[in-house]
Amino acid sequence: MTDNIEKDQKILRIAMINAYKLITGQMRYEDLLDKNDHGMWLPDGFQDNESIPSLIEYFEGTEEYEICQELLDIKNNLEKTNEDNELTKIFNNTQWIPTDEKK
Repeated sequence: MTDNIEKDQKILRIAMINAYKLITGQMRYEDLLDKNDHGMWLPDGFQDNESIPSLIEYFEGTEEYEICQELLDIKNNLEKTNEDNELTKIFNNTQWIPTDEKK
């Protein structure tokens, strides 16, 4: 049972880091699809408007305050620009590269 909990925590950590990297532009969706090591893990409900606050809460719990501040700045900026769904904006700005052009 402990192994399952540790595995779940590891998957949650990967999902949160992936979401953080997507939101901050450090990674693109296609990068997730190309990863062979951990798969395409994202938190449940990643496409809804509560994703950034959920990430902030997670990273507060792990005491990663620089990440929290970066996410809070993005959240505040999106609120100022009246973006209803920040994740849709990020997804729509993804530049999909055809497989034969990747290398």
